[in-house]
Amino acid sequence: MRIAVDLDKTIFSCDSVAYDIITQLVGQKKPKNSLRFNVVNYEESIKNNVLTKPIRVLNSDYYYEVEDSVKYINQWYLNGHKIVLLSTRPNLSVLKKTLLVLLEEYEVPFTLLVIGCSNKAKFCKKYKIDILIDDSKINCEEAYKRGVNSIFYNPEGSPGVRVERTSQGARLFRANSWIDINILVGKTAQAQIERS
Repeated sequence: MRIAVDLDKTIFSCDSVAYDIITQLVGQKKPKNSLRFNVVNYEESIKNNVLTKPIRVLNSDYYYEVEDSVKYINQWYLNGHKIVLLSTRPNLSVLKKTLLVLLEEYEVPFTLLVIGCSNKAKFCKKYKIDILIDDSKINCEEAYKRGVNSIFYNPEGSPGVRVERTSQGARLFRANSWIDINILVGKTAQAQIERS
């Protein structure tokens, strides 16, 4: 299976007011109609620039893993699933460096790293993603409309997995923990095996 996972507030988070404001603004925006994105070459330098150290949102020291996210991503990767890290995070060299440091420090495996994605739903459809995991309800709804299984990660929500219908009739899986996300990924993988 191909699993696309959002980065900010899904795998990693940061104790910074600027980070909270930026992720809130980006998460509420409706995706653009056009599809633009950048694939990051992992071989790029991951050395943090000294100038980024005082600014929390640019400093990997202030980031932390969302509980169990890396554990399950590692598990899926080792089970042969393709992991696409998919973010609307801008394609700025200083942000790429911070991100690459984080991925290396936390040993997050991935098949592809995509940033600056203008429309995650279109990306998922075009690149045959089986599941999108994202903390943006809008991205999950749009992906579902294009036939992509979507899991809306909402740690503030009610415990357990919920299936809900959106105002446009889309079916949306909502999970408030990575344990629940892993259960949904397992069920989707099992359903694919049974269909083939």
